[in-house]
Amino acid sequence: MNLPFDKVAAAWLPQVQLRYLAGVRCRSDVVAILTGEKAWVTWPAEIDEVWQALLPCPECEFYEERDHSWYRLGRRLPALEFPPKGEPKSLDAILFPAPAQSVLPPVLSSVAVRLQLVADDRVRPTSALRCSIAYLQEWADSATGKELADCQAAYCGELVVLRGGRLPGIPTAERFWGKRVWMPLGFCPEPNLPESAVRAAAEVSPDELLLLTQNGAEAIPEGLFAPVTRAGVQLLRRR
Repeated sequence: MNLPFDKVAAAWLPQVQLRYLAGVRCRSDVVAILTGEKAWVTWPAEIDEVWQALLPCPECEFYEERDHSWYRLGRRLPALEFPPKGEPKSLDAILFPAPAQSVLPPVLSSVAVRLQLVADDRVRPTSALRCSIAYLQEWADSATGKELADCQAAYCGELVVLRGGRLPGIPTAERFWGKRVWMPLGFCPEPNLPESAVRAAAEVSPDELLLLTQNGAEAIPEGLFAPVTRAGVQLLRRR
């Protein structure tokens, strides 16, 4: 049984719909004439994959050739306006009108930028504080068990760093804000980089916190932090 499309060998469709023929663009026997916003596409009638690819195409008209004239599919009178005037072009020249050329990415020059702390008047929550062990003991002697349990401490020499949800109000303590990068309250980084970029520049490991001051940067391992107890603070003081 012959299908209605078994003699179809041309199509009249909008040029933007030529993308439906991307799968056959490398065939030399499938050509198109571009005129206005339309395209006249022809191919050997025995190539089914062309008209099958165009079936979903909106506004596509199919044609078959009889006695050297073109007839719209299902019509008895010839379409005298076809084929249109123009130079037939292969589809690969239309869908890719110029040879592909490899382009190297631009060479980016890196310029060293000095990271510094500048004054900032934004109000930020305190994430950590640093004070001497002596001042920490004064607070610990009068703090409640709940206040002690809310804090963790890491010490180095005569100084101790506290973090927690409810930090003590030690007047002489340095206070810091931030999540994984701690900076003094009242200051922010310049340039204003995200914490991930600052940490990458400082080359700290994932299990370290970065503390920035006007004097430089310090990496504090997470493993140094321990719960605060009165006995522990007293032991640090004796050391």
